Amino acid sequence: MTTNNSDSPVGNSNSGFKNKSIYPSLKDNLEKLMANGFSEITDSRKKELQDLAIIIREQKNNKENVRLNFICTHNSRRSHISQLLAYASTHYLLEPEVAGKFSLFSGGTEATAFHPNSIKALREFGFHIEPANKDSIQAFPFPNSSSNPIYEVRISDSIIGLYAFSKKYGDPPNPNKDYIAVMTCDHAAENCPVVFGADKKFNLTYKDPKASDGTPDQDRIYRERVEEIGREMLYLSRQGLKDFSTSLE
Repeated sequence: MTTNNSDSPVGNSNSGFKNKSIYPSLKDNLEKLMANGFSEITDSRKKELQDLAIIIREQKNNKENVRLNFICTHNSRRSHISQLLAYASTHYLLEPEVAGKFSLFSGGTEATAFHPNSIKALREFGFHIEPANKDSIQAFPFPNSSSNPIYEVRISDSIIGLYAFSKKYGDPPNPNKDYIAVMTCDHAAENCPVVFGADKKFNLTYKDPKASDGTPDQDRIYRERVEEIGREMLYLSRQGLKDFSTSLE
């Protein structure tokens, strides 16, 4: 099993390339999000995503590879969900040689842990998320601990996996320069006016599902947030890469 110490990625709907090796439940859920042609995304939100897509295309024109770092305060919920759904969207919709030119990361202004409720919701959506094998991470500078465990995330048995754990946005394996910072929470967007090393900073914030923790609505709220972010990552992928992939024409 091959696993990458970084992440890959940033795609359309019912035509073009589809990676058939994606786990069936994950593939089915991605297809459901695309089934209505993104009509659930408001026009104002589409404009925000299109503005981010312009930044992505500009960086793609200036650099061989594009790197996006999804950032929230604790790197426990929204930033991980955004990173992983962008990763799945790209690898599902784009040819491997195109997807490989995009690397996706997540981080926080402080480190806590990849929250169990986020993991549960992503597993139910179709991701395979398991504690990382200790032998496989010995060569990497990752601070594995019981309070902030490292997980291995896979979307297919034949696509390279990635490691997920909470970290500050500039900590390894995240880049320390030449990346786009995508702020996924208002607190980080407002309290981190400068993201060191980032070429660009873009606010794409989501409502925190944390408010539902421990309530009867918890699973529903986390599922809704996964679906909302997933739908927007698919739309962003399509817009951001349509100039570089024949599958998105």
